[in-house]
Amino acid sequence: MRKSVGLCAALAVVVGQDAAAQETTVLERIVVEGLGGVPLTATIGTLPEAYPGGQVARGGRLGLLGNRDIMDTPFNIGSYTAQTIEDQGARTVADVMINDPSVRSTHSTGGIVDSFYIRGFPINEGNFGEVAFDGVFGVAPTYRLFTDYAERIEVLKGPAALLYGIAPNSSVGGTINIVPKRAAEVDLTRFTADYASNLQGGGHVDVSRRFGAERQFGV
Repeated sequence: MRKSVGLCAALAVVVGQDAAAQETTVLERIVVEGLGGVPLTATIGTLPEAYPGGQVARGGRLGLLGNRDIMDTPFNIGSYTAQTIEDQGARTVADVMINDPSVRSTHSTGGIVDSFYIRGFPINEGNFGEVAFDGVFGVAPTYRLFTDYAERIEVLKGPAALLYGIAPNSSVGGTINIVPKRAAEVDLTRFTADYASNLQGGGHVDVSRRFGAERQFGV
C-alpha cells in the first residue's frame, strides 16, 4: 500500500512539471509586405549576364542547380554567348569549343560526328549523346551539332554526375551543354544566310514573339 501511494505521488509531480513546461508562448506578429506595385519582369531561366564585350557570360547552368554565377560555384565553367557564335561564324559546337583550352575536338576533317576530349578524357565518342541539351542528356541532335538552335554553348570541366546525371558513355572529363534559343523580351524576326562555296549555301530564320497581358507566353 505504501509503494502504491509513493508511486502515485511521483506521477503527480511529473504531470505537474509537464503542465508547467507546456505553457503557451505568444510570438510577435510578422508582417510581410509586397513591393508596392513594382512590376516584376524576371523570366524563368533568365541567362546570366555577359562580361563586357559580350563574348563570354558571367555564369552558366549547373544541371539541377540551374543558372549560377561563376563566382558562386566551385566548378570551372565556360559560357560562350550567341555573339561569339555570330562573330566567329561558328557553324558547329566544335567551332565554338576551339575557344576553350581544356577542350580538344577529335573528329576528323569532314567527319560526321562531333567528339571531344575535356581535360584528356573523351566525351561523345561513338555518338552516344553525351552533349547535354538544356541540361539533359540524350535530347541534342546526334552526329554534327550545329549552332542554329543554340543561344549559348557552355562547358563544365570536371566530373558532373551529381549535377547532370551519369553521362550515357560515362564520360568524366566534363560536360558540354547547349542552351537553346527562347523567346526574347522583344519581338525578333531575323534571317541569317551562310555561304560555304560556289556550290553550297544556306540560311535560317529566327522568329521570337511574346503574348498575353503581361507577355508571359512566348514562342
